[in-house]
Amino acid sequence: MSISMTQLVLFALAPLAASASAFAAAVPVEARGAVSLVRLPFVPDFQLQQLAEFGVDFAADHPRPGGPVEVLVDEDQRDWLAQRGFEGETLIADAQRYFDTVINHDEEMGVYHSYDEMVAELRAAATEHSEILRVVNLGPTWETLNQGADRYIWAVKISDDPDYEDPSEPEVLAIGNTHSREVATVEIPLAFIAELTDGYGNDPQITEWVDERQIWFIPMVNPDGHNTVANSNAMWRKNRNRNGSAFALAWGIDLNRNWSYKWGYDNIGSSPVKFMETYRGTGPFSEPEAEAIDVFVREHRFALSTSYHSYGNLFLYTWSYARLDTPDHSLHVALGEEATRLNGYLDGNPKSGAIYTANGEWDDYMYGERSGGKAKTFAFTAEVGNAFWPSESLIGKLVDENRHAFQLFLELADYPWRILGNQLDVSGVAESASPGEMLRVEAKVENLLPRAATYQVWLSAETGGEVVREPLAGVRRVSLDAGASETVSWDLTVPSRTPPGAYELAVELGPTVGDHVGQVLTPVRIE
Repeated sequence: MSISMTQLVLFALAPLAASASAFAAAVPVEARGAVSLVRLPFVPDFQLQQLAEFGVDFAADHPRPGGPVEVLVDEDQRDWLAQRGFEGETLIADAQRYFDTVINHDEEMGVYHSYDEMVAELRAAATEHSEILRVVNLGPTWETLNQGADRYIWAVKISDDPDYEDPSEPEVLAIGNTHSREVATVEIPLAFIAELTDGYGNDPQITEWVDERQIWFIPMVNPDGHNTVANSNAMWRKNRNRNGSAFALAWGIDLNRNWSYKWGYDNIGSSPVKFMETYRGTGPFSEPEAEAIDVFVREHRFALSTSYHSYGNLFLYTWSYARLDTPDHSLHVALGEEATRLNGYLDGNPKSGAIYTANGEWDDYMYGERSGGKAKTFAFTAEVGNAFWPSESLIGKLVDENRHAFQLFLELADYPWRILGNQLDVSGVAESASPGEMLRVEAKVENLLPRAATYQVWLSAETGGEVVREPLAGVRRVSLDAGASETVSWDLTVPSRTPPGAYELAVELGPTVGDHVGQVLTPVRIE
């Protein structure tokens, strides 16, 4: 069904007071009927943002700006949208009944892993490949803490010495199934775990990555929700926090809105209403699943991460909370373009029109949250495939589509900026210092471009994500032929009034000061 220009204008001018709570209130939660999967055929970028503000449950964002969007709405909500000039094509009249039939709750999940099957497979891998693989229990789920369940968030480490946290080896993280109905996203991390363990000692490249990297996976972030999908409700998205309600539709928190960075920034793509699918909870890390993973993340310094979701064939990066680019936008773009070079996914962020804004989201948290010395991670979300429950025959295709990006991150984990044509190695920085004490900093700059390049190299500092913009010491100018390198150094005196705390000393390079195309962050504690 097409949309007329009159409808388009009416929808564009609909007051923003038509908020998520108004959309949700189209029908009382206890009386909500069947939910349909509906395709809205033409959604310009600005309307996508308005749909997010209304609190629409997106099944898939458009694969290209101005393309179709698939949403999950009941009859009253659909009428509510139609009154504002938006109508669409029904793809599945009763999505829950349809997917419940696909799953067949009375039987196993086919080739898809249940929670118990996943745990058994991980434990078997830890036994068979104990020299390179370790399984770690990060903590209990909400239903385990409150309902007597027996489910936990499991992490997997693959490295040449999995019991040793080696500060010299860069770390990479891949996670799946934050939203429980997106069951294919468990299978991709599990497939990569198998490829690494099977390839170690047989494939020279895999062996090198395992020997020189610390590779972490959390295949199932949301075990309670996944258990619900497997056993009773195939369309369940959130975790299983009861939220003090007797009505199941008011249960659950969207774990991908429960992270700390810019949590509750606005109500677009993130809702304060309990029975909305994007309900963000009562505060950051209100959910045990998010809290456990936050503790885990802060114990590490992940260079790159990927969170697998479905669906839409997208590869997304920060910022998510607003239509803004990060200070490291050039790197995000370069990584996104190369990651999608083979699979044809659309890379981008809300500013580029690839997706709507949402706060409290994983990528923003991984990149932007810096309190307590948390590391900055270049984090991406892969929205894989074209369905929540793709045919079992398509799982291998989804793994194949996402392998290049995963392996790209393994290769670049030691220095992601290498994709922009330079290598920066920093040495000699002490782990701690006192005000008035001198820090020696050495940096080797290598030009990997096929042509000569001139760089400015400077020092800056960060604490809690706040950046000291002015260079801390003299700027070094380095002119290098293709393939050439040069080492520069500084003797930096810690200012006498520097407050104690966790800092990161940044060595940066770029064509001009402040416009960096390379950066190395080194933790320094001022005592």
